[in-house]
Amino acid sequence: MRVLVTGTINRPDILIMFQKMRDHALFFVEYASSLDANTANYYKDYGPVESWRDFPSADALLDEIRPDRVVLLFNTSFNQVALRLAAKRRAIPVVHLEHGFRLRADTAEQRRISDVLVGQRRVKRFTNPLELFRNNAFLLGSLMTLRGQERVALLEYLELTYFELPNIDNMRTTSTIRRCDAYLAYSPEIFRYHQEIDEIGPEVPVHFTGVPQFDPFRKTAQSIIPSSVLLIDHQYANAGHFGWNLSFREQWAKELLTRVEDVGRQLYVKTHPEDRSGVWDPYVAAKRVQMIDSGQVHKHGFEIITGALSTLLLPLAAQDHTTLLTLEIHPEPGHFASAPLVDAGIAEPCFSWAEFSHALITSDILFKRQFERKALFIPEFLFVLDGKSGDRVRRAILNPFLELHGPIVSGSSK
Repeated sequence: MRVLVTGTINRPDILIMFQKMRDHALFFVEYASSLDANTANYYKDYGPVESWRDFPSADALLDEIRPDRVVLLFNTSFNQVALRLAAKRRAIPVVHLEHGFRLRADTAEQRRISDVLVGQRRVKRFTNPLELFRNNAFLLGSLMTLRGQERVALLEYLELTYFELPNIDNMRTTSTIRRCDAYLAYSPEIFRYHQEIDEIGPEVPVHFTGVPQFDPFRKTAQSIIPSSVLLIDHQYANAGHFGWNLSFREQWAKELLTRVEDVGRQLYVKTHPEDRSGVWDPYVAAKRVQMIDSGQVHKHGFEIITGALSTLLLPLAAQDHTTLLTLEIHPEPGHFASAPLVDAGIAEPCFSWAEFSHALITSDILFKRQFERKALFIPEFLFVLDGKSGDRVRRAILNPFLELHGPIVSGSSK
């Protein structure tokens, strides 16, 4: 089977979701801005990757690749919507595959995050007209080849989102044009974002797979590092969320390390794939902080996990031996991105450094409280943690049900 994939954004931690499909012909297309000197090495075990700029239109892309399936990890960009329309005309099933944990669309926090992204895209879009033209050549070519209602639909989507950009409300307005033929979701809680924003009804096939990236994780680690604190770091500073900037990030990192050392613990840090701040470098050089690669996190058992909002927090929170402390210490007050984890009973929120220090000291009490909720947390947020999520993704993409109309039984773990 030939499968065309878009939305892996040059990240090995996302590409790994297709590890169990490497015996099929995989093809990848991404924005040129996502590709770099590491791209060839990242994709070499999966399949060729090209830029949207390499194709004059969605039809030209489909003519060259001749896919049996199209897999979208995002379904909001103009190029992805154009590809979805062209594939629909050819009766090629388009599958949406989840790529991470997002808050429910109706929450105030998700709306604030969406508004920040809209502002950033508006600035980027109107300050570089040459890049704007080069990136939109595929879209313009697709508009020329689409006909009838498909062209009208894409023009309406372009008109609505070009100036207003894809905020929560106009994403709902355009759900019909963006909605995929089937959805592969990690879990019920993670699916709710797309269920709301894409207005997915019972007629659309939905299959819960678990999280393929977390297949190496087990509920109980073979060994636990004593007095350890693992930070799953974020990219708030370079993403501009919650008022973050580099100066605040530097002070935040320094204070975090001080509080951990004050209680006699060792800080380990797993950085975000897109973080380029280098704030931890001097502490690593001084041997006060140990860095953990994303591929190594599952090989160690950490006593305390901390962070804000990251998909990687989910399997760590599910493990039998961990205590999760979420850090809601931001330049702008009032943010609470980790609320779903706290509401699930498997995280203790810290809104100040004093609260964080107290949580470190009382972690044994918090551990007992959180442990009681882990059994309920796993099916809702992870679906399962059995090492077979990659197999379920493979079966769902290849399964003939994607060519049928009507609902299927969601969430089979067999």
